[in-house]
Amino acid sequence: MKSELKASTEALPLSFTKEDNGNWYIDLPTWEGDKASLQMVEGADDFLDFLSDNGSKCHLLACSNDCLHKHDGLLLKDEETGDGGAWYYLWEYDGVVYGKNGSRMWLCSVTQYVFGELPDIIKFTEVGHH
Repeated sequence: MKSELKASTEALPLSFTKEDNGNWYIDLPTWEGDKASLQMVEGADDFLDFLSDNGSKCHLLACSNDCLHKHDGLLLKDEETGDGGAWYYLWEYDGVVYGKNGSRMWLCSVTQYVFGELPDIIKFTEVGHH
């Protein structure tokens, strides 16, 4: 499956929804796989709770290159897991550098679908939250 997003040249609008059961999912209308693959787990769900102030929606612009010169946060890849996913740290957020003390989260192979790779760095900015 190949994404229709142009990750290499532009910031990507990404939306996430928290269902009534508390599970977070990325909203990817072009995804042809199963819904379970879109679930945010292993710390990514806690990250979205944090960004949304425990709400049910989160909207971000994200990129894996320098297309976002001004950004709210930075995820840094820690290690690939061999199953198409990778562990990331919330390295920086809102001007505070956490380094390896930041929240750690696993991002699955859907990350490759979105960005075309498992990027070393993911920059993001919140949309409609500030």
